[in-house]
Amino acid sequence: MLTGLLVAVLGGFAWLVLSQPREPVYQGKSLSVWLQNYVRPPKFVGELPGLRETDEAVRQMGTNAIPTLSRMLRARDASWKVWLMTLAKKQRVIRIHFVPATERHILALQALNELDHDAAKAGVPALIELYDTSPDNAFRLAVVSALGRIGSSERMISSPPALRLDPFNATNNDPDPLLTKALVPPLLRGATNASSAELRAQSLYVLTHIHAEPSVVLPVLVNALNDSSSTVRREALFRLVAMPAEPKLAGLVVPALTRSLADSSVPTEFTAMALAKYGLEAKPAVPALIKFIQDHPNDSPSFDNPTRIVVSSLKQIDPEAAAKAGVK
Repeated sequence: MLTGLLVAVLGGFAWLVLSQPREPVYQGKSLSVWLQNYVRPPKFVGELPGLRETDEAVRQMGTNAIPTLSRMLRARDASWKVWLMTLAKKQRVIRIHFVPATERHILALQALNELDHDAAKAGVPALIELYDTSPDNAFRLAVVSALGRIGSSERMISSPPALRLDPFNATNNDPDPLLTKALVPPLLRGATNASSAELRAQSLYVLTHIHAEPSVVLPVLVNALNDSSSTVRREALFRLVAMPAEPKLAGLVVPALTRSLADSSVPTEFTAMALAKYGLEAKPAVPALIKFIQDHPNDSPSFDNPTRIVVSSLKQIDPEAAAKAGVK
């Protein structure tokens, strides 16, 4: 009976292996074999052996790698498959190398970050699916960063935060309208509904980097100024400072920023900078700005002194009110 079970297990394993679609090959090794070089052993410090060669192999495979990477990103481990692999590992006849779906997600994401923009765009549908469905918020954070790189046309030379990352400070000089349209809905869901404050904040950040329509983004940023997390509120404020003013939406933005002046967990000088973009439309905020200046004397010559910044912002909004208040 034990022999029969072993034969059945090995037969099932063989079926799993043989039923896999063919993968691209570079220098005699398949993509999956190359990607194993991205696996970091426990307690390993420093650059992984073969890392640069693997990056180059992925780049050489280019768009040919997308079907395999998309399958890896969409991989799910059915309970029967996990059971089968657990049994197979107990036998000694054939060495079993089973890569769990969660690990395949990480490997595929790291590979996707090595592809150029045009090749990586083909992986967006699978990334969006994973972003919407993964229960792992840390991994979703890595996914949203990858989506940001692709959506902002940045050359992807590194992996997302949870893996191997240089800071993401992309600007989009050549936006892709169709790509932006595909990315906006999942990012909006993440920015408003994600359970992780860090993920909500990062989704806001990426939304402003893929050049989504201000009429779509600004209401989300304004709403985020009331988020329960100060991390999200600060990120929303920073995004409002970074975005150009939209005069048609001043009636939405200015009241929210004026209320934000009372939030001690966000820097007042940044709120003032965001208000200054709206000029006279921001006059309702003038009394609060004057009070801040009076409560915080400008006793530092530093150009980034908060009071100096608030004074400058006030003069941009209403120079007459600033003069009457004796603000210099």
